[in-house]
Amino acid sequence: MIAAIILAAGAGRRIGTPKALLRRGDETYLSRAVDVCRQAGCQTVWATTREDLPELDEEVARLGVVPVLNKEPEDGMFSSVKQGLIVALAEDPDSQFFVLFPVDHPEVKSETVSLLVESLRKELAKDANAAWCRPAFEGRGGHPIVVTSDMAQALAADPDNKRPLRDALFEMAEPLTVEVDDPGVRRNVNTPEDL
Repeated sequence: MIAAIILAAGAGRRIGTPKALLRRGDETYLSRAVDVCRQAGCQTVWATTREDLPELDEEVARLGVVPVLNKEPEDGMFSSVKQGLIVALAEDPDSQFFVLFPVDHPEVKSETVSLLVESLRKELAKDANAAWCRPAFEGRGGHPIVVTSDMAQALAADPDNKRPLRDALFEMAEPLTVEVDDPGVRRNVNTPEDL
């Protein structure tokens, strides 16, 4: 089974609004991420939320995804990853792979997510120590990433909420890097100029 955690609890300070509620055409960034994950075969989708944003709670409910409250979203992305994984591992212990999808990557293709999961599945069949994979476009790493259930457990147990996700990942294992024909893996939205 495949689960997805949409990292959507950020306040979007640099852009002036929560990124999950930004719009791309007639859909929110959150609805776009959820659709991409579902089209890629994710059976369960969670979205991290925050206490001070009822509009996000409403959008999560409208989309039929499972909310995961991050009480400390100011600690950064890794705090959302950890909280999401703690809940997902408890509620969906049969999932073999977890897609960690930052909501501010609205142009990622569902085919990319499918390719990442399948690539990690094949690598794991050859190497029992395979732990995670990431996409690369033109040789540069991007998002979303996919982790195995063992790696998900290790990340969830990490005692440091505030460190960068990248540091935690690379300290635990080297990634399988999958070159993709998808510039969306490198394009994240942080400022009004990125829109």
